[in-house]
Amino acid sequence: WGSENWRSVLGALAAELPQYGLALIGAGEEAAVSEAAAAAWSNRFVNLCGRLTPRESAAVLARTRLFMGHDSGPMHLAATVGTPCVVVFPARNRPRVWFPWGDQHEIVYHRTDCWGCDLEICIEQKKKCLTSILPSEVLGVIHRVLTRVSASHGALSRNAPV
Repeated sequence: WGSENWRSVLGALAAELPQYGLALIGAGEEAAVSEAAAAAWSNRFVNLCGRLTPRESAAVLARTRLFMGHDSGPMHLAATVGTPCVVVFPARNRPRVWFPWGDQHEIVYHRTDCWGCDLEICIEQKKKCLTSILPSEVLGVIHRVLTRVSASHGALSRNAPV
């Protein structure tokens, strides 16, 4: 989806949720881009990219209120431990093929005219299925999920990772 879009979403959330923390999880090669995307969180984030085993990542995700990201291993770990997910999905696969298991998740997916292409690298449409997704759309979905999580589990605890 792009580091600029994630930086926009994370920057807005940092301003809106100053009392919360952020945990970044992923592969080691994602550490630098994740760090840059989370810069607005100042000292309220921890970058765990490449530092945890899958089991340790699952333990961190089990303590979070929300996973937000893209189609990835951490997304499936979050779904497995019951953490609601907000996920930006490319339209290369048909809906529901790789979506996280469970009903508590929200998928941001645009069914463009080239959907179902199965291309790992978009060579013709310049990632139209992803570039058509706006940060404001993802923020709206995140707010909806956080409202639902708060209603079902009480208020979000202070300093809990988002």
